[in-house]
Amino acid sequence: MPACRILITGMAFCFVLIPFKDGFDVLAECLESLLPQLTEGVEVVLVDDGSNPEAGGRPVLATFLEDARFHLLSHDINQGPAQARNTGLAWCGDAGAEIVILLDSDCLAKQGFIDAHVRLHEAHPDRACIGGAIHGQGKGVWAALDALMSWFSSIPGTPARTVNEPYHLPSTNMSLKLRKWSGGDVFNPRLKTGEDVAFVKDLRARGETVFFSPEPEIIHRDRDSLGGFFRHQYRWGLHTYVVRFGEKHLSFWRRALFALAFIPGFPVYVVLATWLNVAPWLKRSPVYLLYVPLLFLLYAVKGVAVFSGAVNPGQALYPKKPSAS
Repeated sequence: MPACRILITGMAFCFVLIPFKDGFDVLAECLESLLPQLTEGVEVVLVDDGSNPEAGGRPVLATFLEDARFHLLSHDINQGPAQARNTGLAWCGDAGAEIVILLDSDCLAKQGFIDAHVRLHEAHPDRACIGGAIHGQGKGVWAALDALMSWFSSIPGTPARTVNEPYHLPSTNMSLKLRKWSGGDVFNPRLKTGEDVAFVKDLRARGETVFFSPEPEIIHRDRDSLGGFFRHQYRWGLHTYVVRFGEKHLSFWRRALFALAFIPGFPVYVVLATWLNVAPWLKRSPVYLLYVPLLFLLYAVKGVAVFSGAVNPGQALYPKKPSAS
């Protein structure tokens, strides 16, 4: 675990873990939504992933950091969301936590969010990973599209179920039983994005399952500008090759063969990705068929990112850290 600075310490059986970088006003609103839910034995761990200036001296967070139920860890430099979660999970394990609930800083927890996660783990003692529903929030067409393309495996009001291939759960509104991990990194710290896809893939390879329930609900601030939307979707396309095939398959020839096959297969990718995206929404309403032509175009753009990420996987990965001698 990288060096970090602990400003406040304590112990609980359940922690809500929130990584963040800057965005202190948004983070404060997230923490405010959690305050009424912090019953006995439930606390919050914040991981400041290289904010400048750091979070410890920010007035908007002062009330929370003076509260013994909040714990602040800090990375001196930005190391990415996966490593920030690993830092927090390692600290929670050392503190004796049984359950850790992952939440992004740009989210608001709806009433009963924490209790629902705890109850689900009690009801499903063998489940390693449980996720809940995500309500996208934002104005305009870009926010609507962001929700459509981001939360199709976490649609509010859909039935509780095991999440099977090729779907995954996002790492916000996700909770883990720590006893299911014996140590080491839970999320791949080299991935700039897609660490939740890789996490679920690895979990299944271990014989575990992931479970969705509509009960724990959060609100996510979706991207409501053209630039913000396209940057996010393109970045997510970049990790596709690395996540689906793994870092063991980054040789030039493997990537070249994939790229050569992807060019004629590009229309198949666009159609399949669009269908996998829209199919869960169609169970809610046939109106979502109206989005299909636009989704074709958006997945064509994303397909360019998939190709680019295969040709140059360094776009999706942080550099390897030198081995300790």
